Amino acid sequence: MLESRTRVGLGVAAVALVLAASGCAAGQAPPTANSPATNGPLPTQTSLISPSAATGTATPGDGGVVVVLADGPDGVRGLWALDGNSEWRSITSTPTATALGRAANGVAIATANGLEIRPSANLATATTITSLKWTSAPPPIVAVDVSRAGRISLIAADDTTMRYGTAGADGHVTVLDHAPTQSFTPLVEWLGDDSLLVLSTDEQQVSRLAVVDTRTLKLNVVQALSSVRVFAASGDGQVVAAATATGIYVASVATLAAGPAPAPIATLAEGEVVWAMGMDEAGSRLFVLSGQVGSDGIVGAARELGYVTQGSGWRKAVDIAVPFGHGLDQVCLL
Repeated sequence: MLESRTRVGLGVAAVALVLAASGCAAGQAPPTANSPATNGPLPTQTSLISPSAATGTATPGDGGVVVVLADGPDGVRGLWALDGNSEWRSITSTPTATALGRAANGVAIATANGLEIRPSANLATATTITSLKWTSAPPPIVAVDVSRAGRISLIAADDTTMRYGTAGADGHVTVLDHAPTQSFTPLVEWLGDDSLLVLSTDEQQVSRLAVVDTRTLKLNVVQALSSVRVFAASGDGQVVAAATATGIYVASVATLAAGPAPAPIATLAEGEVVWAMGMDEAGSRLFVLSGQVGSDGIVGAARELGYVTQGSGWRKAVDIAVPFGHGLDQVCLL
């Protein structure tokens, strides 16, 4: 069984929002799990990477298709990798990690002391460590993303406070006062050098995608989808995947900005929840961490789902159990 990502509930503030040209139901905390997933034999699945890109089975220190920050069956937090053969490997322990995000050619890991960059070719080793400098002590970092240019975005949050910020290579954090005051899920990803994708919950407690323009200092809500709980953006910032309580949606940023909502690429069964997603560079592959809520409120049957474009639609290419317990976030390395 696998615990869902932490939701942070804050006081509601009325905000005037305008949809940028570039681009829920009431937000409520999903159930959590209290014991690790049981990992049986993994069924053979169609790989989400082309034969020319396949590198064989991942071993500790090697890259993978998907990297997950999670607590292992022993309760120790670390990195897990799903390789091109649909096999899981424990890469390394990261007991002080609080968030996982994308970085150029690898992943970013937030800790209480700063930010680590780990290349996909050697996820067990941090090649860059940045000390983050705040004007006042922040809550723990719960979401992080690093742009191609090395610009850092992050969210620091606890039960009463949520701060969105950006930082450069020097680690000095600028707090974004125009960011959401409330979010169903604390998530942030770059859409480009100056635009951030986030979730914003309005005064009616409706959760939607929103774009933060760090140049104009505006928060712009995407009206095409509501009840959004989790999202992921492609590495090039052109495609967005979003999960609601009932379905998984994928569309270009331009399509979402123009509306209306696209048809879902997959529908969720009753009691099925999604709490982490990862998308590849071109927006043609999507990985989803999913589970089933039982009558006792415990999320069980945790699985990693993989979808790939086929013609004008999408097909499921991976559906396997996970070997870890509490999963925080995941990144697609393709």
